[in-house]
Amino acid sequence: MKDDVGFMLPPVEKEGDTPVTTGGSGLPFAVTSKAENPDAAAAYIDFITNDDAMDVLAENGNMPVVGTAERKAADPLGDEIFAAFGEVSEKDGLTPYLDWATPTMGDTMGAGLQDMLAGKKDPKAAMETIEADYAEFTKE
Repeated sequence: MKDDVGFMLPPVEKEGDTPVTTGGSGLPFAVTSKAENPDAAAAYIDFITNDDAMDVLAENGNMPVVGTAERKAADPLGDEIFAAFGEVSEKDGLTPYLDWATPTMGDTMGAGLQDMLAGKKDPKAAMETIEADYAEFTKE
């Protein structure tokens, strides 16, 4: 598509509002409390997320998630994507994917949507199933 394509964030209601979109950084790394070598694990996470690693990502056509807007992409469309991700990230407008709400939410939502489309459940019943999944996961 060359120059016949562009990228933009979803529009905001009024100028000055924070742009909001669903997404994720793609780097959900953590060191558990049971790690045998937490310092080594933390050093590895630092290695794969430092500025040099982000440069390598950008140079190879991937989107860096640290300092995204300041980096140069491989093409103009990539530059637009980098700028948009940088803006939404810096303004705290990145919201998690809905299926991240529980370990089973992707399956629960998928099944609920299929049941609605097949006429097996009305929207209210499908939402009740989704809420039950969430309530079960978050109960104390």
